[in-house]
Amino acid sequence: MTRPDPATLTDLAAIRAGIDAIDDEIMVLLAERMAHVEAVVPIKKREGIAAAAPARAQTVYDKTRARAERLGIDPDMAEAMWRVMVEAIIAREERDLGKTGDDA
Repeated sequence: MTRPDPATLTDLAAIRAGIDAIDDEIMVLLAERMAHVEAVVPIKKREGIAAAAPARAQTVYDKTRARAERLGIDPDMAEAMWRVMVEAIIAREERDLGKTGDDA
């Protein structure tokens, strides 16, 4: 979907409508990401892999920071947002998998 350049908008309502539309798209992508996360749980269970995988989480954070920098987004803010998401996912997985297992 093509959106107007926010720098050309002078109406607060139009800018907020654009933000809301982007938020809707982010939620769709988050739902898609969560479907992938859910697909990991039975594999982790079968292979004895812990819900928390610190090495994998660090890789995700490093990639997040690099992407943020390339896009001109504050890498600290992006990493903080991803940490909240990853920690919530780990807590959810721990309900199914427990807290023991390998770091993979």
